[in-house]
Amino acid sequence: MNLNNLDLSIYDNTDLMAIIEIIKNKFYFATLIPGRKEPKHIPNMYLFDIDGELIYNNFYSDFGPLNIACLYKYCYGVNQILNECNDLVVHYTCVNAEKRANAAYLVASYAVLYLNKSPEEIYNTIVTKDLPSLKPFQDASIGYSHHQIRLIDCLRALKKAALFGFFDFQDFDVKEYEKYVQMKNGDLNWIVPRKLLAFFGPNVENDSVAHYPEKYLNYFLKNDITTVIRLNKKTYNSFRFTNAGLFHYDLFFPDGGVPSKRILDHFLHIVETTRGAIAVHCKAGLGRTGTLIATYVMKHYKMTAREAIAWLRICRPGSVIGYQQLWLEEMEISLLRAGRRFRYKYYGDENFILHHERGIYSVAVKYDEKLEVRNYRRKKYARTLKKLSNMSDDKSSMILKSRYSFGQESVTSKATTANHRFQVQHNG
Repeated sequence: MNLNNLDLSIYDNTDLMAIIEIIKNKFYFATLIPGRKEPKHIPNMYLFDIDGELIYNNFYSDFGPLNIACLYKYCYGVNQILNECNDLVVHYTCVNAEKRANAAYLVASYAVLYLNKSPEEIYNTIVTKDLPSLKPFQDASIGYSHHQIRLIDCLRALKKAALFGFFDFQDFDVKEYEKYVQMKNGDLNWIVPRKLLAFFGPNVENDSVAHYPEKYLNYFLKNDITTVIRLNKKTYNSFRFTNAGLFHYDLFFPDGGVPSKRILDHFLHIVETTRGAIAVHCKAGLGRTGTLIATYVMKHYKMTAREAIAWLRICRPGSVIGYQQLWLEEMEISLLRAGRRFRYKYYGDENFILHHERGIYSVAVKYDEKLEVRNYRRKKYARTLKKLSNMSDDKSSMILKSRYSFGQESVTSKATTANHRFQVQHNG
């Protein structure tokens, strides 16, 4: 196969325009000419599109960026194609501005994450004066919105998120993401690993589509969530979380609004001083929730307002709405400055950034937790044996017998308590 001739045949294909080389003589991104649904077949060339497969579920006029599960599936699929296919590979998209923007986001993100291209390099390759412009992504407002983020914001956010260990596609449970993003399973998303989770506000009213607080307890306790922060009006009693051992805070501000300085400072203080992860919600867990979480990401991970918003929307589409974006942009300088002061005070280096060992939806972290439990049990068993080795046979026999009986009683007691608690939770 003559690659140079094949390369020329791509540019000579009259069904394709705006052809961009992603990997030299191997991987291309192109747009179909208007009126064409698919390009004509060319020998020794693998053509594919994802326009009808990876879909953005919009709220109103928002259309992207596609969520992190879609990005994972795209990267996994492209890697598989490139590894198994000897032909030239072409990802083509239609001329529809919204679909083309999402397709460009996917291929550019792949280049940043897997080809070691800088966000600026791949962005300037895709967005040039010689090619059709890309439609910017807008927020989940009704109708047209001036509150937008661009492809470059998404790419820079992904670059920083990957660098700081927010996610790792080699260790990513896409099934867990897709399960819990569904309303029936709680509508929740991790934003910062083992630290911040956004979720739909619980509600105990009969006409609400929301879940009771008890719906979330099992997931929260399994994932070391120790604290819940509520930003909307009370729709449940906080004791439904505190009775399970969680801390609960109320930081109310109006729907669609932005937090006061007092609320912002209180939120940041809670997150910075709390051991364990924190679950944050407002009514839908999008606007107010996304806005406050963005402030933490900006302060502690040196993301700009638009980068933080981009990351939030990649994790939880629809986050940060309307004026909230403008407010975050206005707060950007002060939050970045506050982050530098914080790092210098506590780490002696204003450029120090926490790198997470495990990212969001990590598969390995589940094995880490099991290993910790096993190691704890081994150490406890070893300590017991050491004590027994220094005692007489009669004393050690009595201790073993008493510990065995105590263990049986404890297990039974715990099981009874757990069953009782489950029934209470289940019945609301």
